Amino acid sequence: MLLKISYFKATFGTSTVTDVSALLAAVGTLVTAVTAFAGFERKWRANRLSRGRMNQLRIDLMDPAADLAAIRSGLKAVLEAEDREVLGISPSPT
Repeated sequence: MLLKISYFKATFGTSTVTDVSALLAAVGTLVTAVTAFAGFERKWRANRLSRGRMNQLRIDLMDPAADLAAIRSGLKAVLEAEDREVLGISPSPT
C-alpha cells in the first residue's frame, strides 16, 4: 500500500494524492450511509406492516367465540413475515 502511495506521490504530486484520498473516503462514507439507510427503511416498513397485522389479531381476540388456534397461527405467520421482510427474503409459499 505504501509503495503505491509513493508511486502516486512521485507521479502526480502530493496534493493530488491527498485529493484522491479525500474523494475515496467520501465515496466510502456515502456508500455506507446509503446501505445503512436502505436497511433501516426496510426494517421500519416491516415493523409498520407487522403492527397493523397484530392490531387485526387483537380485534379478533375481542370476539368471545374467537378461534384461539387460528389466532396463534396468525401470530406465527405475522412474526415469520416480519422476519422475512426485515431480512429481504421473499414471502414463504404458503
